[in-house]
Amino acid sequence: QTQLPNSILRDRIQGCIYGLLLGDALGLATEGLTGERARLVYRHCQDTLGFGDIDLDNPFRKRWKPGDWTEESDQMMVVLDSLVRKGGRVDVKDQAHTLYCWQLIGVPELQHKEPDLEYLGLAEREVMQHGTFLTDPQFAAECVYRELGNEVATNGVFWRTILTGLMNFDNLELMKQQTQLTAQITHAHPRCLAASLALNFALSELLTTMDPDPDHITESAQKHVEEMVEDTGLLELYMNVTELIELDLDDHVELWDAYKPLGCGFYALRSTSDFKTLLRQVVLEGGDADCNAAVCGAILGAKLGASKLPSDWVNQLPNQDWLGRSILSLWTCLGI
Repeated sequence: QTQLPNSILRDRIQGCIYGLLLGDALGLATEGLTGERARLVYRHCQDTLGFGDIDLDNPFRKRWKPGDWTEESDQMMVVLDSLVRKGGRVDVKDQAHTLYCWQLIGVPELQHKEPDLEYLGLAEREVMQHGTFLTDPQFAAECVYRELGNEVATNGVFWRTILTGLMNFDNLELMKQQTQLTAQITHAHPRCLAASLALNFALSELLTTMDPDPDHITESAQKHVEEMVEDTGLLELYMNVTELIELDLDDHVELWDAYKPLGCGFYALRSTSDFKTLLRQVVLEGGDADCNAAVCGAILGAKLGASKLPSDWVNQLPNQDWLGRSILSLWTCLGI
């Protein structure tokens, strides 16, 4: 049971969603760059980096307006709609159908076009194009996992599993079951599930405890998920970094590994930096910057609450009315 009054609970849930969207929008600035290149490109505004500074000469970046979130967050928002329609519970086939439609037409009401499959994570791209995706998406994900040599543990899982953490924050067993269902629609690797659950255990603590203890949360989350993976030492390492550089976020070999944003999330949990400073630090490390910054922003947003996020950044998010209605539907589904 949560210790939080509804007003604070709503603020932290909204903070999680807004924080994720802001991280995604700012992460666009350095998506795919090395940290060295990112700091060179933005050398004149490293301490003040904002949406208006994003270099739009790149064919990938110019697809969005400054302040807009990317197709990855679109994926989260359409799955939120599926969850709300189904009373907060995961309907595997409905989510698969929702994702399939999204990758065909985007989000028309936002004038967001269909995603460029080239920029989707390898797992999502292959699974959504599998012949059994609409009828048995978890089988499709398992097939792709095997075809790719049981090695692909990509980070795209977080865009959807964070929602099951929010929907089931006060029931750990249900949260675990629902997170597993959602993760396995596209990601069969055990590390993806373990990373998703660790992050959601942290969210649960942030949404049930008035003054959460970061060290206790980290230790508890780690104990809950370490039996799911063989590389428990690596999991512990990523969840307990003291400096961002330890995450090696721009390592081109492991650029999209699920442990990278997981590490960013738990780093944010322990950080005493303000929201802008921390997101800039993550973004200027390069790599898969939108996902890393989104997870960082989601955790820090849940920790601070929407009311303490920088209003000048929040006000630059587009589609405010639509976004507000989506968050209201989430609150209503939760009965808060």
